[in-house]
Amino acid sequence: MENFKDFILKGKRLESFTEKVEFFVDLFSKTKYKEFYQSIIILYNLLNIFEDRYQVIFHLFNHYLYLKIYPESFSLMKELKERKEDFFSLLQKYPLPEEFSNKNLDEIKIFLDFLIKEKDNFGALYYELATISKGLVDGDLNDSFFKKAIDFSEGDAKVRIILRYSDILLKEGKEEGSIEILTFYINELDNSFLQLMYKLASIYEIKDQTKAVQIYEKISKYDPDFLDVQEKISKLTNGEKEYKIKNTEKFDLGNENHIHFL
Repeated sequence: MENFKDFILKGKRLESFTEKVEFFVDLFSKTKYKEFYQSIIILYNLLNIFEDRYQVIFHLFNHYLYLKIYPESFSLMKELKERKEDFFSLLQKYPLPEEFSNKNLDEIKIFLDFLIKEKDNFGALYYELATISKGLVDGDLNDSFFKKAIDFSEGDAKVRIILRYSDILLKEGKEEGSIEILTFYINELDNSFLQLMYKLASIYEIKDQTKAVQIYEKISKYDPDFLDVQEKISKLTNGEKEYKIKNTEKFDLGNENHIHFL
């Protein structure tokens, strides 16, 4: 769907509750079981306003199955079990993917648990979901997608997503959030943490140059040739000294009015 983001934002701006529900229901009718990521975004906008929450949960569950984002489907199983008759009624109109079609809810749960343990690309799927839904769903929900993208990823892919998420937080003015994420994963990762330390130091260059130098020096101890870390240390250290000298020059030390004794 062209201009999908504009459609979602338009729906969010509607003041009439009824108009908002009708808008997103109509939008979902055009995307359901065709444009899966878009449909999921629409469903989250319907989740707390549509009169029958169960239907929304069912469609979220099923769309996640088709996208193979199995941890999300698994997390919705509890609510689905509350109304089993409605679940099977909805199945008549909206079948599950073929590999799930002949299973009851308990069997689906067991199968999902197996698939979650076997599958290894959830990180990439969550990252795509997080990127597409940015600004179109609740902020906390979107943050949870980014964090799951990180947690389900490994190695260089994990580092790239952390750095990307850090940049997004910075652009939103959430500097402390960016620092918190970087600091957490620096302490969690056994390898590939130097890039995260470098990113953290670059944030502190504006916020706290002394702290930035300390981080760059830590990086240097692990790898003296890492990127331009030596240049950074030299530049920031000399800049700090230059600032102190210039700051001192503002005072006429020969003038007793500037001298105070305790």
